[in-house]
Amino acid sequence: MAVSNPREVFVHLLSDLRQNSERSAKFYQEISQLAQQPEIKEALEARAFVSNKTLATLDQCFRLIGEQPVKLSGRIQEVFCRRLPQGTRRDTEPAGKAPVHSGQAQPPH
Repeated sequence: MAVSNPREVFVHLLSDLRQNSERSAKFYQEISQLAQQPEIKEALEARAFVSNKTLATLDQCFRLIGEQPVKLSGRIQEVFCRRLPQGTRRDTEPAGKAPVHSGQAQPPH
């Protein structure tokens, strides 16, 4: 699924966050049922609670921007890791600094 503007990128990133939060909440709920020690069970239930709160906050974000989460293939991190450096290559020189081609050192500022 190609994205064509910054808003779509944002919706995809938000959808990825939501999907991961949903997965985490489910995991913590399931694993807390298997815990035998009360302290561990309580800690896992707390993590599930926090994950559910995060999920609710992300749902509120979608409501505020008037969008719905999109289905993702799980490749979003791979794509960003591969494409992000391509987008930043042109910005390797600091602002106002031009490369020196004459072989002379730049004077100190």
